[in-house]
Amino acid sequence: MNKSREQFCLLLDDIESKQRALFQCHEYYRMLAQEVEAKKQRLANPEDYEDCEQSIARLNREYDKKINLLHEELNESLIKCRDLAEGLGREIRHDFNKLWDNMTNLSRVGVELDHIQREIECLRKAVS
Repeated sequence: MNKSREQFCLLLDDIESKQRALFQCHEYYRMLAQEVEAKKQRLANPEDYEDCEQSIARLNREYDKKINLLHEELNESLIKCRDLAEGLGREIRHDFNKLWDNMTNLSRVGVELDHIQREIECLRKAVS
């Protein structure tokens, strides 16, 4: 396997890892928010809601900061991989562009990790 193909495969691994980290971060903060919301539902005094609201606001700020950082890192890897795909042939470029579209299309509610993993695996096989 030539150097460009090896770099391409390493970047695919990196993209998959970063996408998994995004998914795990989303799930972690979603679960924390659910726990705080459940705690809020059990409170007897509406005055105590303020603490829960502050906790939710803090979690949302943490989540936004973390997700933005993860997206920046993922986008850097996607761009590098796209640049390499340009030199690996029409079919690889086309398949990578499909992956790119699936991961960056803003009209999608969420990117499904298993779908991205399948696309990456197909690209790895095509490059090998």
